Amino acid sequence: MPDPASWLPDRDPGVARVLDRSYGLGAHRAWSLNRESVNTVWRVSTSRGEYALKRLGRDVAPQWTAFEHAALPRLTAAGIPVAVPVPTAEGGSSAVHDGSVWQLRPWREGRPFDSGRPGDIEQAGAFLAALHRVPVDGLPADGQSSTRNLEFWLTTERPPHAALDEVDEIAAPYVSAAVRARARRAYAAVLRRARTELAGYGDLPEVLTHGEVAGSNLLYSDSGELACVLDWDALQLRSRVYDVARALLFLPRKARGGFQVLPDRARAVLAAATAREPLTPEELGSLIPVLELNFVPSPDYLRQVARRAPGILEWYLGWRAEGAGAVRGILSDVIATAPQGTPR
Repeated sequence: MPDPASWLPDRDPGVARVLDRSYGLGAHRAWSLNRESVNTVWRVSTSRGEYALKRLGRDVAPQWTAFEHAALPRLTAAGIPVAVPVPTAEGGSSAVHDGSVWQLRPWREGRPFDSGRPGDIEQAGAFLAALHRVPVDGLPADGQSSTRNLEFWLTTERPPHAALDEVDEIAAPYVSAAVRARARRAYAAVLRRARTELAGYGDLPEVLTHGEVAGSNLLYSDSGELACVLDWDALQLRSRVYDVARALLFLPRKARGGFQVLPDRARAVLAAATAREPLTPEELGSLIPVLELNFVPSPDYLRQVARRAPGILEWYLGWRAEGAGAVRGILSDVIATAPQGTPR
């Protein structure tokens, strides 16, 4: 039975309908993952095996599911351990039920990433390096994920204050005035500077990126091997800076949910992820503003969260505001001492 501290018994009728109608799985037991997230994840036990069922909490375009379907075989061919979605009865990689996209994957056992184990850092870095070398020729050109805060703030023609007004309006029914005001100040403080610093970001080479690099998405075997990389909802073509920046912040954290990192481990993460090809000066200079803008929710993204998981918005807006204001002070010294590569 799953750990009761993390997994709670669940009899959601939507789970039963999806398993039965889309996958032909009848009798089952289910446990939901107890965490704050826009996605909902269940562990399901059936007569045909153990699975992870996810209801994606963001709007998912058919173009992106086609992109994912085309990209995942390239990852497995590159030796990246991925649990590929189980085909539906119709042969698709996902099911649509009650206005949401659902995916079923084989259950994978493993322990989460531990930054105190040098081998974990080395293998996480090797995974990113391998991912960023996967050939992308011939992949669908319009495979944009739902996680596009950075892209919105870099390309919108709207005045930033007008877009932030809309963010505040969307959040107002669910978030206290104090948290909204604090978030507004933090977002406004980083927008102009980060957008200026990323003026050349669009010229950086694009590669396959995971988009949600975090310790909870890396599972390791008892022998210390990277057993599975989870959570590919933000898979997309971007600069490798996007993944490296997230790894630099989220892998060496002192505690999940916080933003304090251990500098020596942060340097080890950066070295491992770029050992084969150090970041260029332009890429190094993009790490912090990429993180800052990614913490500022776009109106469209926040609207999706409000529609599907309004109960997390008070925490979510405050957490993002804290991150937007903290990353520069936390990571500047780590990045300043990193080796530099030559532009490609």
